[in-house]
Amino acid sequence: MGKKNTEKLGTDKILNLIIRNSIPAILANLVAALYNVVDRIYIGRLGTTELTGIGLVFPIMTIFFALEIIISVGSGILVSIKLGEKNKFYAQKILGNAVSFYCIISILLFIICFLFVDNLMYLCAASEATFPFAKQYFLLILPFLFFQFTSMGLNNIIRAESNVKTAMATILIATITNIILDPIFIFTFKMGVKGAAIATDLGMIFSSIFVFYHFRINKDRVLSLHFRDLKLDKNIIFDVFSKGFPQFFMQIVSSIIIIILNRTLKFYGGDIAIGAMVIINTVFSLVLFVIIGLSQGCQPVSGYNFGAKNYNRVIEVMKYSTLLSLFITIPSFILLEGFTKNIVAIFCKDTNSELFFLAVKGLRMLMAMVVLLGFNITFINFFMSIGKAKLSMMLNLTRQVFLFIPALIIFPKIWGLNGIWNIYPFVDIVIIIITASFFYKEYKNFKKLSLV
Repeated sequence: MGKKNTEKLGTDKILNLIIRNSIPAILANLVAALYNVVDRIYIGRLGTTELTGIGLVFPIMTIFFALEIIISVGSGILVSIKLGEKNKFYAQKILGNAVSFYCIISILLFIICFLFVDNLMYLCAASEATFPFAKQYFLLILPFLFFQFTSMGLNNIIRAESNVKTAMATILIATITNIILDPIFIFTFKMGVKGAAIATDLGMIFSSIFVFYHFRINKDRVLSLHFRDLKLDKNIIFDVFSKGFPQFFMQIVSSIIIIILNRTLKFYGGDIAIGAMVIINTVFSLVLFVIIGLSQGCQPVSGYNFGAKNYNRVIEVMKYSTLLSLFITIPSFILLEGFTKNIVAIFCKDTNSELFFLAVKGLRMLMAMVVLLGFNITFINFFMSIGKAKLSMMLNLTRQVFLFIPALIIFPKIWGLNGIWNIYPFVDIVIIIITASFFYKEYKNFKKLSLV
């Protein structure tokens, strides 16, 4: 069944393929976003200090996510291309190498972070009030990184097989487990922040077990995980790293920016400003993950057809992905701009607090240019799916380093805390002009190739 689904990537109608691949990916990503949303709703009910403490761990987790994603994205792209080339043997070696690498980095990260945990918390702008909660949460997440990496990281390979329902199931298992256990551990067992961490760990463990079940037992699998493929191959690792490096770089830079951002927020608004940003990012992630889900649904379609040199079909992916991003971002803009106060109130105990008003104001500013952000994510992920790693990295570098960081230094000095909210629409406007020009250039290039 899985093999037939893969072959359909080169024959079925492009729009049908994108929708069929994207809907499970979008649903899975929405559920994954709810994973964090539920955590922060419950923790927000404990208090602002606890909510801020959890938010301070996010930059470090982003670095972990970057290490996971360089393998996840790189291997997913390569597997799609290799399956398009009918090279299943090499695709299975990519899978085995991904598992081995996740095992190695999870052990190394545990050792390093455990030794320097206090320094890391203070680097992320922890105060005396927020430090205990940040450290508690982090130390309980740290030992279970391998399960997080394999649960989320191998999802791209499952999607590359076109087993989108299985990919969605892995996310659902983790999230449903977390949603059920969160209130039990946090409130019933009165474990607070510790309970939230334990619920997260158990969700990842169950999800990871299901992933390994798929690659070893599930009859719908295209690829199988064999012990012989666990031996690291330097050529595979190099290929995977080169394809996944743009996303890795983006996540590393994002983590650095979040650390700088938190310290800037603390300077201009204290722990309350950081707490407001935690709420803003949590809500905004719902939209962001849906857009990413669309891109993930397009990736195996464009990657497979690019590998098979079906350039007319690649052009169709470009057209439909652009159009479909509008169907996500426009309703999101209307909903979040129209009901901002109602949404933020879910995370706040007191709707007359400074935390509430800061979060409302910041969320409205971030949502102002969400349509442009949707185009930008769609375009950059397309470049990655066809192996344009350097271009993707350059565009991400421009957005995160050459635009955001200077604005983060300059804008608050001019407008104070309001300047921080103004950064996001400014960056989105400038970067879409650059990204769209490269996207159009690729479109014209594929037009020429399709005529040859």
